[in-house]
Amino acid sequence: PPVLHPSRNEKVFSAVRSGLTVFPPGRRAAMSAVLDVADLSPEYVATSALVAGLAGAKGVEALGADARIKWPNDVYADGKKLSGILCRRNGDAIIIGIGVNVKQKSFPDEISSRAVSLSMLNVDVGIEEVRDAILDKLLFFYEIWKNDGVVDVAHGISLPLLVMDEINKRDMFKG
Repeated sequence: PPVLHPSRNEKVFSAVRSGLTVFPPGRRAAMSAVLDVADLSPEYVATSALVAGLAGAKGVEALGADARIKWPNDVYADGKKLSGILCRRNGDAIIIGIGVNVKQKSFPDEISSRAVSLSMLNVDVGIEEVRDAILDKLLFFYEIWKNDGVVDVAHGISLPLLVMDEINKRDMFKG
């Protein structure tokens, strides 16, 4: 199963056009998960970002936010970015980095029109609750993705129907 590593950093940095913005500690959930992909093809492993995005969206939905996925792996709510997820392969593993805006009441001017937090959506939860909710969904969808996926070289990659159905329901480009 995935291994989750909550961030213990005192500061979380976010890249914005004008440089780096530092967010105060205790307002954002930051975590990483390590997924075993040793027995999966590189083509199928490339779909892990979709599964991570789905887990992020379903996790914040479980807490009360109405989430959408901006392909492949950003989570939006109220038309603004709530969570960012990055995936990187490292040998036989995928490392997924997940950041969720939790307690911010506002953002710097340069990103305020594009960013939102759970608090701004009137979802009053703690950072640990966010981590637990996302891990729960990541465990659930990872098992389905890893065990029920099919790779058909002649016709492309096929994700499990449950995973694709859940992603399609949250695709912000499909309305």
